[in-house]
Amino acid sequence: MKYCLNNLSKPESMYLLKSSLLVFVLAPSWIFAKVTTLGATEGVYVSSGATEDAYCARIDTGALSTSIHATDIKVYQKNQRNWVSFVIKGCFNGRCYKQKMKKPLLRYQTVKQAAGSVRRPVVILNIKIRDVIDGPYAVTLADRSKLEYPVLIGRNVLDTKKAKIKVNVNINRNCLVEYGYGFVHKKG
Repeated sequence: MKYCLNNLSKPESMYLLKSSLLVFVLAPSWIFAKVTTLGATEGVYVSSGATEDAYCARIDTGALSTSIHATDIKVYQKNQRNWVSFVIKGCFNGRCYKQKMKKPLLRYQTVKQAAGSVRRPVVILNIKIRDVIDGPYAVTLADRSKLEYPVLIGRNVLDTKKAKIKVNVNINRNCLVEYGYGFVHKKG
């Protein structure tokens, strides 16, 4: 049976109008958010709290978690809690350096790879991508030295209620040129 607004009684049409307005008012803001398209590579800021460094990152919708290249990873006890010390590296204008960090260990995460499963420590780091993503996220620490990008952004960062994000794998951003970021990973 077809219904037309003209065929509804006044109380029925008022009910329909009120319930439509209620749905509109109660809808979360991200439903109406502008869609932001990220490329396969993006410039990202990674912050430990004290400092903020920029990197080129691979955006991977197939990866569940976010990962950053870290070396000298050591888990230790401090105030009856597990902590992790590690080093992250970056390069700028041909000059490379490293930054030592100490963060509380959030948990261990088992990550499946082609060669098998690996257990990685997870810490909280602040991640910022343009004006779309900005906040603390769980990040696994891994040796990514053989990979092209020191940071891999996974779904735990991309699945946000604050913005609608679409990834276009045909877009590869030159992090230094397009965003003016200071640090960029150089393979080799």
